[in-house]
Amino acid sequence: MTERFLDACALINLYGSGELMALARKQPFLVVPTVVAEAGWVYERQEQERGPRQPIDLSPLLDEGLMVIVEPSPAALRRFLQLAILLDDGEAMTIACALEGSEAVVVTDDEAAIRYLRTLPAPGVVTSLTLLRDHLNSFPLEDRREVLLNVRICARYVPGPRHPEFTWWNETFG
Repeated sequence: MTERFLDACALINLYGSGELMALARKQPFLVVPTVVAEAGWVYERQEQERGPRQPIDLSPLLDEGLMVIVEPSPAALRRFLQLAILLDDGEAMTIACALEGSEAVVVTDDEAAIRYLRTLPAPGVVTSLTLLRDHLNSFPLEDRREVLLNVRICARYVPGPRHPEFTWWNETFG
């Protein structure tokens, strides 16, 4: 089974979407301690507005085994030091740990990380919005819009024009 490593931006986006638990029930996620530390909070959604910050609580996912915190090996730590020159710490540590697995995928929306991962034969790369698009495919349009509004409001994320799901995002909002 493919190991899916979330970086901080993907964790924040999926948590903020309200669909992280449902996605993890389909297939668990892996995170590194650096990502858990970086992804500290999202905003509450109050109607169409951003409310106060609320902490990200991963305990239900961890308790059910739907998310596992992966401690980096010595080899991953060495790789991290090389990658940290090119990428932010969370992305660098996530990629370093994902390189340990034979069938790993890094879930990220970070442009630099996506560019870097596309130069490697492995691990693969997928965006949080791609996971959401596939997950929401059978949802009614209004429900898809609500989930994406959660991402925009709670995670404060809107994809840029170079994001692979930019067109889908805009088409969903009509």
